[in-house]
Amino acid sequence: MRKPKCPACNREVPRAHIRRGTFQCPSCGTGLRIPQIGRLVLGPPLLAGGVLAGFLVAHLFGLRGNSLLLAVALLTLPCGFTIALLYGGLLAALFPRLERDLGIDRDGILHIVPPPRPPTGQQ
Repeated sequence: MRKPKCPACNREVPRAHIRRGTFQCPSCGTGLRIPQIGRLVLGPPLLAGGVLAGFLVAHLFGLRGNSLLLAVALLTLPCGFTIALLYGGLLAALFPRLERDLGIDRDGILHIVPPPRPPTGQQ
């Protein structure tokens, strides 16, 4: 298993310091976060894996014909979610990655505060 490293100072970050959201590097104080994998990258392969796993489970139970088709339709989402949880957990445990937190949230929107307004009232 690889040790997670800070992208700013390239030092190892202990797993005890890593958590959801933004956290600080214990060595240099840079704001870090765990990158989110895009839904478009993992969605189609996980859906295909869910269909395949649903088919295999239904076929092992001896279903044929229309009952096989219905069982695959009902088992696709639970099997896909199970595969996604196992894949995500295994990927995070074996290959942890960290990135700098630049103030951009997970949806890619940069939060900019408006400039201060001039004081209103008498001068």
